[in-house]
Amino acid sequence: MHRLLEIAPYHLSTEKARAKVVSLLRSHGLRKPKRGWERVDYTDRTGKSPVQLRFREMRDEARKTGTVERLQKRHDATDPIFGGTFLFATTSQMGLSMSWAGYNATVKGPGRFAPVEGDLMADILDHREAAREHSYEDSLSRTTRAYRAYLHSCMSLVDAFINRYVHIARHNGNGKAVKELARVSRTVDRIEQWLAAFTKSKLADLSGSKEWDHFQKLRTSRNALTHAVEPFFGTDLKTVARELNLCRAGIGGFLRRLRELEGQRPLFFTERLESAPLVELVPRGRQRK
Repeated sequence: MHRLLEIAPYHLSTEKARAKVVSLLRSHGLRKPKRGWERVDYTDRTGKSPVQLRFREMRDEARKTGTVERLQKRHDATDPIFGGTFLFATTSQMGLSMSWAGYNATVKGPGRFAPVEGDLMADILDHREAAREHSYEDSLSRTTRAYRAYLHSCMSLVDAFINRYVHIARHNGNGKAVKELARVSRTVDRIEQWLAAFTKSKLADLSGSKEWDHFQKLRTSRNALTHAVEPFFGTDLKTVARELNLCRAGIGGFLRRLRELEGQRPLFFTERLESAPLVELVPRGRQRK
C-alpha cells in the first residue's frame, strides 16, 4: 500500500525543539546555568499548583507537538482574551451548562463544551492526517474530502480568533471599539478592523509577509470551494500537499503575528499549527527521503 501523501513524524527537529525550550525559559527570566540548559529543572508556579518540568521532557514535548504543552496551556489560562476557558464533557444523559464572560448555554448529555479555537486547531491537524491516511485509494475521494474540510477549518479558526475579541470587548463594556468590526463580514475587512480596534498597526504592516501571502492563498482556495462557481472540483495532489502546508505560516504564523502586533504572546493553538509537520507528495515509484 503506497500512500501518495506522507507527513513528517515530528513538529520540530531536535535542534529546533531545544532552541524553542531555551527561548521559552529565557522569556520566563531564566539564565543559562553553568552546567548548561540540559540540567535545568524548571518549576512553573502560574497555576493553582506548581508543576516541575525537566529540560529533556520539555524538549521532547516541543519536538512532538511544536510547543511545551503543559507550560503553554498554563500561561494561556491567564490570557486576558483566551484565558479562563476549559473543556468538559459527559457520556451520560446529564445536562451540561456553560457560563463564561456573558456567554450562557446548555446541552443535554451525552455532550460536550470546548473552546472553539482548540477544536478547530485539532480539526486542521486531523484533516491533514486524514488526507494522508487515504491517499493510497484510487478514487482519492476521502483525501480530497479531508482537504476541503481543512480549508474550511482554517478560515473558521481566523473567524473564531477575531470573534473572541469581539465577545470579550462587548462583555467588558467596550462595544464602541468593535462596532465597525462587528458590522463587516468580509474576512480581509474584519482583519483590518481588528487591527484598528486592538493594535496601532494597519493592514499594510501585514502585506508582503509570508504569513499574509499564505493566508491569502488559503482564503482564495476556500472561497472558490464555498461559492462553487465551477461545475467541477478539480485539483491535483501536488497542490493539495502544498496547501496542506500553508496552515503553518498562513494560519498559525498569521495569528501569531496578529498577537505580536497586539503586544501579546503566542498561544497553544498558534504554536501547534505554525510547526505542523510537513506534508510531502511521494509519487509511486519514488521513496520518501
